[in-house]
Amino acid sequence: MLTELKKAKEIAVDLEHHDNRSYIGMVSLMQISTRDKDWIVDTLKPWRRRLECLNEVFADPGIVKVLHGAYMDVIWLQRDLGLYIVGLFDTYHATRSLGYHGHGLAFLLSKFVKWTAQKQHQLADWRIRPLPTELFDYARADTHFLLYIFDNMRNELVSRSDFKNPEGNKVRDVLEQSKQVALRRYEHPVYDAEFGLGTMSWYGLVSKHSMQLTPQQFAVFKAAHKWRDTVAREQDESPLFIMPNHSLWSVARDMPVDKPALFSAVQHVSHILRLRADELILLLIRAKADGVNGPDFYVTLQRIANMLEAERPRIDDTPMTALAPASAPVPVASQPAPSVATKFTSDVPLRTTKSAFWGDLLSHYDTEQSVRVPDIDLALPLPPLTAEIFAGASLAEDQTGESSPAREKPTFIAKEDRPAEDERTDIFVVKQLGGRKRKRGDIEGSAEPTRVLDRMQDDEIILKEEETDSETSKRAKRAAKMAAKKAGKTKKSVGKKHRAQVDEQANENEPAFDYANAPDVLHAQDTRKKSDKKKGKKDKKKDAGFNPFSQLGNAPKGLPARQKESAGRSKTFSS
Repeated sequence: MLTELKKAKEIAVDLEHHDNRSYIGMVSLMQISTRDKDWIVDTLKPWRRRLECLNEVFADPGIVKVLHGAYMDVIWLQRDLGLYIVGLFDTYHATRSLGYHGHGLAFLLSKFVKWTAQKQHQLADWRIRPLPTELFDYARADTHFLLYIFDNMRNELVSRSDFKNPEGNKVRDVLEQSKQVALRRYEHPVYDAEFGLGTMSWYGLVSKHSMQLTPQQFAVFKAAHKWRDTVAREQDESPLFIMPNHSLWSVARDMPVDKPALFSAVQHVSHILRLRADELILLLIRAKADGVNGPDFYVTLQRIANMLEAERPRIDDTPMTALAPASAPVPVASQPAPSVATKFTSDVPLRTTKSAFWGDLLSHYDTEQSVRVPDIDLALPLPPLTAEIFAGASLAEDQTGESSPAREKPTFIAKEDRPAEDERTDIFVVKQLGGRKRKRGDIEGSAEPTRVLDRMQDDEIILKEEETDSETSKRAKRAAKMAAKKAGKTKKSVGKKHRAQVDEQANENEPAFDYANAPDVLHAQDTRKKSDKKKGKKDKKKDAGFNPFSQLGNAPKGLPARQKESAGRSKTFSS
């Protein structure tokens, strides 16, 4: 394989990494493709330690190495296989430069090759041997089409680049970003329990979370995080498998002191945590007691942020040419590691007393004054509101020598002495002008044959139109019909008046209502019995008496009750 790779001009490389049940993970498979062949290397074989010979190809700048998303692949190659990449072309940065709406390898396979990648195998256990057929085909497809995708994207970058303008040179941008990825170096994870710096320490987790902790909760969080890291290193287990990150926050918030409280906070308890729960409980109780006088959560984070801000310019100002090659050994004596004490010594204050916008934030009082006058302090101090601030406009006028024109005081004029207003204006109210639309007979000279607009006086506009014989006859018929309607209305009104007079006379002759002898609703039954006795009738049945609710049954009935069908039987529903 090495002999054939040396003859190639471009190769495609990909790795399959397993870190689900391992502390730092391991490279389980490596795929390499040329224009003619696909190679799959089992990196768990005993030749794992002898794969450094591939540096003859990987470090050769004359051979282009095409990878997709090589941000972590570069680190894994250095850590497990001792391989360094020179001449990298990362197709992920090419998708960014070209403005694709998708940036994954599955999107590129679908766009250029019409191939649907089975991405559910990405999280498979790649330590399985023998490797299943579906995993073998998935791994081979990752690099089999990558060189063809590289050709298409390279041509598109060239066609859309402006080589005369450095800012429009997309090819140069992709190569520069790929170079920065290839310059990444692997660093062994060192745990810093006090300040949380490092790839596996607690500061990276805290800086991404918005939760606020008390000093005791902060001490419990650091103790639980350190215990998880120690156990994961001892057993080469994933820290997230032992205890997820959200469980760490729950433990810090609840601060459990016994096993039931701990298992309630963690919920999904791993077998490692269940076996070593007593050990963790003792650490949490000790951390909770020490956290009473422990460091403040906010002050600690601010001190670390100030330190990182102070060191950033020194790192950024280092020129790229001064970096040694990745394969060259770095002498230890030339780069002494700063100690923790000197690392966090900073003159940057933790809190500031001034603001660029508001000025002094803290109020200054005379400490020698024994008696203080009570005053109201604003949360955001305002400048003193003096007379000079409001007189700023007048002071500016005095400096320029110009003054604003003086306004005359309005004087009252009686209505009789006011000048007559011109009513011929564009805006007028019809009610103010008065008048009505004049009829055609009132206008002199109305027999004009054509349609004209003639303005009569100043408040009326009369439209004259030429009339025909048909229009005259229609108007006469309409007038006759209106006259007939009026005659019918008058007859009806006369009949109504006559009937009303007859009713009034009948009401006058009717005797007045006797309220004293009127039948009582409450005693209607007794009244009926008395009348029956006078007539000689016998009470055969008990009289029900007056029932005011007897007519309620005559109301329309509602819908019938819903008919239900019993199980296993058919039924004919009636309407």
